[in-house]
Amino acid sequence: MIMAKRGRPSKIKTEAIDAEVSTLPLIKFERTFNNEDGSVDVWKFDMNKNPNGPYETTTSYPKGTKAFEQMQESLPKTKRRYLNPATGKEVGWLRYKQLGLDKK
Repeated sequence: MIMAKRGRPSKIKTEAIDAEVSTLPLIKFERTFNNEDGSVDVWKFDMNKNPNGPYETTTSYPKGTKAFEQMQESLPKTKRRYLNPATGKEVGWLRYKQLGLDKK
């Protein structure tokens, strides 16, 4: 019974050309992430354009996904989130009513 070696697998060098290609670092590549909510993120890397991270990210959502505003409209008033114009933060219904923003 042969046991697998631990650690990084050794590179098999069959030809000199393959050895040169396998030792070069990747310059352009993509990474795809599947999220729990069904959305897919694609990160595109090009080390010549940006050596520190991706130069482009794309997110695609499944069909039927509602925007934040559409979800808020379907909720009752007491469950919605409202924008406080003084701070720019979201507040609940009770705080929104206390600030007197519901009467505008």
